[in-house]
Amino acid sequence: MINMSKTMTGPLPKLTLTSEEIRDMMVRIFAKSPGTYNFINFVRQFSQVLIEKNFGFKAEPNTIYDGEIIFGDQAIVREIIWALIIERNLTVVGLVVRANGPFSQ
Repeated sequence: MINMSKTMTGPLPKLTLTSEEIRDMMVRIFAKSPGTYNFINFVRQFSQVLIEKNFGFKAEPNTIYDGEIIFGDQAIVREIIWALIIERNLTVVGLVVRANGPFSQ
């Protein structure tokens, strides 16, 4: 029997993660790859992590996803970025590492 799969190009299904789980994943991405980001490139990187781990959304059987999170989930990511900036864990020029902060080792 042949195992057929289909590739879905376009937005991922709605995320099944809580805001806190999304924030934790974002913090791990920022901590692993500190630097300067623009929003859409970060969304692409975040989406790729979800796709690679097959995590955070309900995947249809035998389906390969290739796309970004939907606009509603992008709004959540944007709000979390602003919260990290307000908490002074992110700046407009990069990552701020503080003792006992979310990015500390």
